[in-house]
Amino acid sequence: MPVISLQSLMDATYAKLDGNDQFYSTSEVTWAINEGIRLGNIFCGWLTATESVPSGGVTIANRVIYRVPSSIAIPQKVTFEGKELDKVGMFQLFRNWPTWMKDTTATTGYPVNRWCPYSFNRFAINPADAVGGGLLEVTGIASPDYLSAVTDTITLPKIASSAISEYAAHVVQCKLGSVPLTQSMPMYRTWEKMIKQNGVWRRYKQPNFWLDNRDPE
Repeated sequence: MPVISLQSLMDATYAKLDGNDQFYSTSEVTWAINEGIRLGNIFCGWLTATESVPSGGVTIANRVIYRVPSSIAIPQKVTFEGKELDKVGMFQLFRNWPTWMKDTTATTGYPVNRWCPYSFNRFAINPADAVGGGLLEVTGIASPDYLSAVTDTITLPKIASSAISEYAAHVVQCKLGSVPLTQSMPMYRTWEKMIKQNGVWRRYKQPNFWLDNRDPE
């Protein structure tokens, strides 16, 4: 994937704003670009990472619930001692393993073999490791670093640059309302189309957003 600088993203955004840096300051354009990166990354999974759990990178004896590493926004895979665990839902976990909060490798005689998302930034493993000290890693969509200096760079797919600049150019015009906001809507629709074509969440539905251009009665 190409390495994209904040400067190139700002240039692409300002090109859609006719280079107007009086109405649209560099600080608000930078903010809008970073928001576009974060949203696009969540929808499309541009950036992924593998990190060890915060508890020293290893399991703690009999612990069931672990915190997702802060650098990962959405966990997608969990491995224990290099082996990928099966992902199950909370309903399935309660139905098939009703004593999952108490199950350990010692009480069940089975190895750790499944994980379940639990709240926004935690997950459960089942059965819990009775010994502790096992390497526990999480792979998922990473939280992008905030770009602040024009020389800051980020590695993204080629299409991401266009999508982000369309989104940023639309967002900074929202404050003006009226005609500028209406004229920026095609940019938002382009952003929607790009995200839909490249999104990893196939069941996700973009919220409805439209403007009523009819004259008031």
